[in-house]
Amino acid sequence: MLPAPTVPRPRPAPQGMWWSGTTETAISRNALLRLWYVEVARGVEVTDPKTFVRELQAWSGNLARVDWVVDGFAPAVPELLRRATEPRDDVDGWCEVSAVVAAYVDPLSRYTSGWARSVASLRPTVPASVGHAIREMGRRAVVPIRRELTDSDMIVTRSGVDDFVQNQRSRHQTHSRIALHEYRSRLQKYLTGLRLKNDPDDGNLRTVLAEHYLDLAEKLRSAGGVPDRTKVAVADLARPDTAPHRTKSRVIATRRTASSGTRAAMVVSDGDLEHHLARTQLCEFARIWISRDPTQRLDDESLCWEAALAMDGLADPQVFSDGVAAAVSARWTKPPPSRARTLQLASAIRYVELLVKAAQNAARKIGEA
Repeated sequence: MLPAPTVPRPRPAPQGMWWSGTTETAISRNALLRLWYVEVARGVEVTDPKTFVRELQAWSGNLARVDWVVDGFAPAVPELLRRATEPRDDVDGWCEVSAVVAAYVDPLSRYTSGWARSVASLRPTVPASVGHAIREMGRRAVVPIRRELTDSDMIVTRSGVDDFVQNQRSRHQTHSRIALHEYRSRLQKYLTGLRLKNDPDDGNLRTVLAEHYLDLAEKLRSAGGVPDRTKVAVADLARPDTAPHRTKSRVIATRRTASSGTRAAMVVSDGDLEHHLARTQLCEFARIWISRDPTQRLDDESLCWEAALAMDGLADPQVFSDGVAAAVSARWTKPPPSRARTLQLASAIRYVELLVKAAQNAARKIGEA
């Protein structure tokens, strides 16, 4: 089992307008959370600052939708927690938000972000350029852990969250397995990309990562995870892909995907990477472009409803076979889908049409580069 994060007891929020160094009191949620890390949270060691700030933002958005936060605090609090970048001048509201952050958002973020350090303890010795990609894989392993918590009964009541903040031991084994599984899955896709790229200079790197992958599979098995039934050897994982008939466009797509590290893993489905790379180059690049656009992601880092539909349509021509408007209309619901950015059907159609067009234009520029 991975070493579990240590979460210190919550400390009271600073008094007064702690976020305001001047007479200016307006601030956005994300700006407040960045200041929280600089002015407050660093007083107690943060294991991975980059991941911690991401988790502060994600947990704020998640708690904003929970009934006990909506009903138990001032009406402005859920709205302030939800609006990421819009400055608001509400001193009383931000003071109460600070109390929520101190009691709940901060400790929950320390816990989930702490798993990034746990995974980092496994990282093999690799060149710096690859090390960055491996580190990001570990950081992304915290997302399904947070999702497991937000989907559980723990978050439903205030007392449930209070109990978890005080003691997380009951979930350590489950979250260790989740982190190992997510990290191993991302590493496998990265390693497959290296095999398809088939760069002679990557031979030793492929061997190192293949050994690391199999070590992870054994750790996951020991932790009670799903056993690895592939029974592959290091030599098989490290062997370059020698499949014939590799078109020029496929080689280009492979190189771009492999070089983009964990970013590529964000757009790879659970299916085989090789099948994914065989899709048309234009749609492949368009989907990568959408997946990298942070404005298309919600607070929990998942794609908004409109972007997810655009991704589906670019992956499967049948989705838009009758046009974008027909596809959106067929999937639209009343009330609007929970992850939708738009509130009206006409707005949703326009959103998806513009997003697909922008992604395709960007993809053409990538292909011409």
